[in-house]
Amino acid sequence: MKKQLLFIYNIKAGSIRTKKRLNKILRLLENEGFVVKDTALDKVAEIKPLISECDAILVAGGDGTINVVVDYLLREKIENPPPLAVLPGGTANDIYHQIYEGRNIKDILAVIKKGNITRLDIGQANNRYFVNIAAAGMFSDVAYLTPRTFKRLLGTPAYYIHALIKVMTYRPFKLTIKTDGEYLEEEVLVFLVLNGSQAAGLFIIAPDAALNDGKLHLLALKKSLNIYQVVKLLYRVLRGITPDQPGVIYLTAENMTMQFPASHVLVIDGEKGPLPPVDIKLLPARLPFYTP
Repeated sequence: MKKQLLFIYNIKAGSIRTKKRLNKILRLLENEGFVVKDTALDKVAEIKPLISECDAILVAGGDGTINVVVDYLLREKIENPPPLAVLPGGTANDIYHQIYEGRNIKDILAVIKKGNITRLDIGQANNRYFVNIAAAGMFSDVAYLTPRTFKRLLGTPAYYIHALIKVMTYRPFKLTIKTDGEYLEEEVLVFLVLNGSQAAGLFIIAPDAALNDGKLHLLALKKSLNIYQVVKLLYRVLRGITPDQPGVIYLTAENMTMQFPASHVLVIDGEKGPLPPVDIKLLPARLPFYTP
């Protein structure tokens, strides 16, 4: 029996941005034996009647696209949604790379046919949900502030160029963190709450983290004296943090409360999130995903 597939795509995402490309994907899905119902991301609020009829939800787009779909499923309290699968379609695609490690479309469709399912953790920041990351401070808003045309022309390097422009004038801010066992107050440049291990496009920032490890991983870069020290510290962090790394706050927790200036936007999976104060908690094994 053919699998029923709900295909949600973001026509504005990097590699899905032409009708020709979208039609090619749809033909491939049908040729691989799926019965496909497709909808654009901007009509995601209309998918509820379709969900119960489907064996899988396939999302094509970047991290922000996946975030919109996951956030919708959880906010609408969809009971027992079908497992999700992800096709790369954005600029960084951190979630896709963590789940599928660069596999192509046919390989991902084979994963769906095989039927192996893993329940992944989901993060919740106030009333918003995220799969991979919640962050604020230097570089954190690069994903959604970098002009779309710039991202399409250059891909991931567009983020790094935009980030380098910002680092020259950035100033630290006060961050307060409360967890079940710790209270910290520190001047920082940026903080990241990671559910997974990867951010910034293929950088494994938290090597010990995974999307199903039952923990949130907090990384914050402490205030530094000059630009040279900031760049040097960032270079070390992008190669993977360790708990004893100088200039870095690193802790794990299932719940944390964070206070920081409202002028610093919280960004979740590349999209604008809620204003502070922010309660961030882990929802362990919350949603099913097709995994290799």
